Amino acid sequence: PVIYVDSAPTNAIAEVAESVGASLSLLGRDFSFRAVADAWSWADAERSYKKLPLPGLSGEYQLRNAAGVIALVSRLQEQLPVSESAIRTALPRLALAGRFERCGGTILDVAHNVEAVEMLCEQLRTQQQHNLVLVLGMLGGKPVEKSRRGWVGRTAERGRGGGRGGGGQCKKKNESEM
Repeated sequence: PVIYVDSAPTNAIAEVAESVGASLSLLGRDFSFRAVADAWSWADAERSYKKLPLPGLSGEYQLRNAAGVIALVSRLQEQLPVSESAIRTALPRLALAGRFERCGGTILDVAHNVEAVEMLCEQLRTQQQHNLVLVLGMLGGKPVEKSRRGWVGRTAERGRGGGRGGGGQCKKKNESEM
């Protein structure tokens, strides 16, 4: 199966799924989720889970990702059974170093492309903390300049300077400096 967590896949996704004979499951059409306070629910035509614990990775996009994983688990139940209790246990344990990782008043993130920077900005808008420090890292070969422009544009929309570092300005280090 191919699981896609946006409601409108690109033609390439649908074409590849069809060319390999894989079924395509779409968020909103074949499965859904809904966040409610400190829990969320997930459902497809076969099953539903209510009052699931939030994933250990925060952000609405992480709920979409978790919903996609549960959709895959649901589709593969006959070949690879996973119990509801295993899903409930795993969700809050999800962690990825450097993915909106909190260290006191500092947030570490590895937004690695323009889309990830956009999602990070959306998530930062939900933060109530005023003196927030964000450390953003990218490996060589990633679209640093395009992402930087997206970051500066997003912080300008907010009417903020983007914290320390001068208005969201980024300094690109050469790989030899890393």
